Amino acid sequence: VDMASDIIYKNNLELGSENVLFVSADMDSYLTPKKFDYVIFNEALYYSKNYKVLLQRCQNMLKPNGCII
Repeated sequence: VDMASDIIYKNNLELGSENVLFVSADMDSYLTPKKFDYVIFNEALYYSKNYKVLLQRCQNMLKPNGCII
């Protein structure tokens, strides 16, 4: 998830696959019914309006034995 839609589009073209998806959205309001093996924050978590709520929400998006990095 990233706010820069042009970067997301480029990443999906170059790096996306069946099991990798880049999404342009606000991380504090992003919701999905999908479950993930990993949720990765790269220099983004400190921009959250409420990182504790964000981490709890991301925990719910993980598959069993999933990991937040």
